[in-house]
Amino acid sequence: MIDQPSAENEKALCDRKKIDAVLNQCKLHKKLCQSFKELQEYIVKRQIVTIKLTKYNEKEHEFYTKLRKSQNDVKEHKEILNKVEKSIREKTMQANEKKVTLKQKCHNKLPNEKDFPYRKDFDKLPNDLEDLQDHRYQLETRMDLISSNAQEIEHYEKNLQEISELEQELSRNRDSVADLEESSDRLK
Repeated sequence: MIDQPSAENEKALCDRKKIDAVLNQCKLHKKLCQSFKELQEYIVKRQIVTIKLTKYNEKEHEFYTKLRKSQNDVKEHKEILNKVEKSIREKTMQANEKKVTLKQKCHNKLPNEKDFPYRKDFDKLPNDLEDLQDHRYQLETRMDLISSNAQEIEHYEKNLQEISELEQELSRNRDSVADLEESSDRLK
């Protein structure tokens, strides 16, 4: 009979060990589930961070692309600005040279000074820029015509000289005729 209680004790001990093992297995299973859950959350967070990082990299690339384009635009605009400034300096120098030349031709007087020698001619010029440019164009056209017709002008000047000589000869002949008439009147 002693063997029986010990078999029952063994069976109870085995059942307790089974229950403890099942409970332990449940705890480990629960722990494993929790670990898988944490792993899944970690994976999801990692994917979110990867997506955010990818978007950040795309935005950064886009930003640097725009920055390079802007830098190129700035460089081009600086070149254009430098060219314009250079052109302005050159035009200013040319204008100053022309001003000095014109002032020398006008006995070192400017149009706004009292004793400017060409005041009447200068006052006749138009005040409006467009009108002044039209006037300049007309003068240039006349100059072109005059220079293109240089032979005609030479011929015209020769004709004027011949006319002048003929008028002088005519005047002398009239004087001679007048003298002859006086002489003939005296002789009568």
